[in-house]
Amino acid sequence: MLRRHRTAAVVLLVLLGHVVLISAQLTVQSGRTLLDAAVFGTLSEAQRLVAGATGLVRGAWNGYVACSYSSSTRSCSRRADSSACSSCASRSMSTQSAPG
Repeated sequence: MLRRHRTAAVVLLVLLGHVVLISAQLTVQSGRTLLDAAVFGTLSEAQRLVAGATGLVRGAWNGYVACSYSSSTRSCSRRADSSACSSCASRSMSTQSAPG
């Protein structure tokens, strides 16, 4: 039973290797190889997702720091209109809802 699983795994690895070798030789319309286009497409999407997530975290952190600073200086409690707190709250809400 174990030998069959090992044989199946070797066959799958050999088939996967053949697919990778063939796709490394095929060219797509832009003149690049199919493997290059697939790897570039996958990595560029991953980079876009990481950059978006980083932007969201940075915006949330900046909003948190701004509101922490404003509450530590007690500028909100001294002002009757509390525009500093409302601007911090609206800024942090806009950074959280902004699409990345």
